[in-house]
Amino acid sequence: MSIQVAVVGYGAAFNRGLYHCNAVKSTEGMSLRAVCDPDPQRREQATRDHGVKTFAQVDDMLSEDGIDLVVLVTPNHTHFPLAVKALDSGRHVVTEKAMCLTLQEADRMIEASRQNRCLLSVFQNRRWDRDYLTVREIVQGGALGDLFQIDCGVNLFGKPPRGWRRDPHAGGGLLYDWGAHLLDQVVLLVQSEPVDVFAATNRRKTGEADTHARVMVRFGDGLLAEVEVSRASWIPRPRWRLWGTRGALLHQGAGFRLRTDEGEREIAYTAPGAPNDYYRNIVAVLEEGASLLVPPDQVRRSIAIIEAALRSDETGASVRLPFQAQR
Repeated sequence: MSIQVAVVGYGAAFNRGLYHCNAVKSTEGMSLRAVCDPDPQRREQATRDHGVKTFAQVDDMLSEDGIDLVVLVTPNHTHFPLAVKALDSGRHVVTEKAMCLTLQEADRMIEASRQNRCLLSVFQNRRWDRDYLTVREIVQGGALGDLFQIDCGVNLFGKPPRGWRRDPHAGGGLLYDWGAHLLDQVVLLVQSEPVDVFAATNRRKTGEADTHARVMVRFGDGLLAEVEVSRASWIPRPRWRLWGTRGALLHQGAGFRLRTDEGEREIAYTAPGAPNDYYRNIVAVLEEGASLLVPPDQVRRSIAIIEAALRSDETGASVRLPFQAQR
C-alpha cells in the first residue's frame, strides 16, 4: 500500500508546492492524497491539477484519516509549529528548507520526531547538484589532501524579494534561502564541528531581510569556510574555491580547475544527481527501514550557523558554538 501524502502550501514562490506534488506523484510507493492552502484560488488550482481533496486549514487536514506524510511548503517561520503539530498527530514530516529559524526550534522538532516515532526530514535538494557532487568526489578522492579552507557562494542580481521573503521575522532573506543550501553543503564536506561564526549582512535592496551576506565559519579541525550569498552582485564570483595541503580547486563558469604538484588540469562534472532520489529514499526508509539521506541531526548544524551569523551581524562580534538559542 502506498504512502499517502498531503502537501501544505500550493502555488507559492517558484511553484514549489506544485513541484512537490508532482515529485510525490512520480515516486513509486507514494500517492498524493490532499493539498492544504488558505487561498481558495490555489485550492481550486490544486484540484484542477491533481484531482485531490483540498483543505483551507491544517487542523482540518490533520483530522483526515489516512494521511501518512505531511510535506510543508510554507513560509520558513511556520515550519517549526506546523511540523510539531503534524508529528504530534502521528504523521511523518518533510519540510522545505530552511528547516526552521533557530537551533532551539530544530531541537524541539527532532525531539517531537523521536517522541512520536515519526520520520522528520528536510528537502535539501541541492545535495544533488552536480557542482557539489563533483566537489565532494574530488575531496573524498584525496586530490586536495587535508582541506584547510573552503570558499563558496551564489551571487545573483535581480529584483528584491516579495511577500514574506522580505520579512526577517518570517525567515526571509538570503541566509535562510541560499545560505541554507550552501552551509548544508559545507558542513557535509568538513569532518569536524563548527566552533565559531562571524558574519556581516547588507539589506539595501529591501531595507528589511538580508540581500547580501558573508559568513565565516571556523571548524574544530582549524578549517575556515567562507560563504557568500547575494542578490545585489553586479559581478559573479567563483562558485567554489577549495584549498588543501596537496592542491587547490576552482569552479567558475562551466568547469573545474584542479592544481597540484603534478600541474593544473580541467575536471569534468560528475554526472548530475537525481533530486527525486530524495522521495525514493523516504519510501525506502518507511517501507524497508533504509537509512535516511537527509536526517534532521545533520541539518540542525547549518541552522545553528545561520542563527549565529545573524547574532554576529547584530553584535559585530564572533559567536561561539554551540550556544544556547534565545528563548
